[in-house]
Formats: sequence, C-alpha cells, structure tokens
Amino acid sequence: MSIDASVVWNERLEDGTVMMHLEPSSKDAIAGQPALVVLNPSVYVPPEGTKLWGGCASIMEGDQKIGVRVGYTRVRMLESVS
Repeated sequence: MSIDASVVWNERLEDGTVMMHLEPSSKDAIAGQPALVVLNPSVYVPPEGTKLWGGCASIMEGDQKIGVRVGYTRVRMLESVS
C-alpha cells in the first residue's frame, strides 16, 4: 500500500468527502492508487501539485505526517496539519 504520487486534482463528492486524483510523482515512481478519499476535508486537503508519499499507515507531505490511512483508498487528515 505504498504511495509516491502527486495530486492532479481534487473532486468534492456528494457525501462531503474529497477524492484526490493522483499520478506518479516522477517517471520512476509508482503512485500506488489512482485516487485517495479524504474523509475529513474540513481539516486539510493537499492542493493540486502536492507530492505525497507513505505506506500502509501514514500519508506524508515532505517530512510532515499529514494523515493516516483508513483502509486501502481512504485517509483521515491530522488536526495538527491545518
């Protein structure tokens, strides 16, 4: 469940969550998933162009942990990011 991706665009869904559409962060990277759903977008949603990485437990932006994985395709952002 590793991820090495850039946010291409964000889509607000009917249930209030936000789907971040992703692409590999470089030509040698593997995005991991084509999209991640932010469960609590009122806390933080990485803007387009943001590079994300992480594993089965954490989502990172640079050296800062910004979220925790909730299953394979969902993430809950940390309050300390906003």
